[in-house]
Amino acid sequence: MDVTSLYTIIPNGEVLVTLKPFLEKRIIKELSTDTLLRLAELVFTPNCFSFNCEFFQQINGVAMGTKMGPSCANLFVGYVEEQFSKRVAVKRRTETAEKRKKQKCENSGKNGTKKRK
Repeated sequence: MDVTSLYTIIPNGEVLVTLKPFLEKRIIKELSTDTLLRLAELVFTPNCFSFNCEFFQQINGVAMGTKMGPSCANLFVGYVEEQFSKRVAVKRRTETAEKRKKQKCENSGKNGTKKRK
């Protein structure tokens, strides 16, 4: 992931997906999670700006000037890091289990037992 241009490479749909678990963990729930997600969608979807007297719509990424931008970028990176860590942990557990199984098979041959053909 290119962190130097993080705001512009975050897919809008992914921001909403990453926001949901964090919103569900909050203590104060005066507004429902669905309502807050809809409001976030309104912030991130119609990213319009002007440059040199011309109007443009940013079709992907978080707009640089939004108040939610830095927080959502941090949550997005945290979410990606969490998903990566889970995958690494699963891979390590799988590799460890395979090593143990292999060692057990190797050790069983050294204890005077014969492997079946």
